[in-house]
Amino acid sequence: RPHFALHSVQGSVCLSTPSSEVIDERSEEVINNFVKPSVSLTLKIMTSTPYYVYIIECSDGSYYTGITNNIDNRLKRHNSGKGSRYTRCRLPVILLYKEKHKSYKFAFRRELEIKDWRREKKERLFK
Repeated sequence: RPHFALHSVQGSVCLSTPSSEVIDERSEEVINNFVKPSVSLTLKIMTSTPYYVYIIECSDGSYYTGITNNIDNRLKRHNSGKGSRYTRCRLPVILLYKEKHKSYKFAFRRELEIKDWRREKKERLFK
C-alpha cells in the first residue's frame, strides 16, 4: 500500500510517494476523492504566507471585515465590484484597518472575532 506525503514547496502543496512505489487504482481513488478537494484549504493552512485581517468602509458608511494575503489586490477587487457580494453595491470602499497574521488559520479566527463585535468596538481599532 503506497504511502503519501503532503508537503509545501514554495507556497504549493505537493503530493509525493517514494519513487519505487507504483500508484495503483486505489491510490488514484484516494488522490481524486480526498486530496484534490482539500488542496485549496490545505494550501492556505500549510503555507507560511502572512495573511491580513482588514476592515473597509463602504460608501454607505457600513464596515466590511475580511481576510487576504494581498491587501492591495483585494482592495482593487472590491473597488472593481469583484471583491464580495456585500461590497459590490456599496462602492467605493476605503481601507480603515489591517492586521498581519502568520497564517490563514490565525487570520480566519481573528476575522470571526471582529465580525462578532459591535460597530463601536471595531472603531476603537482604528480611531
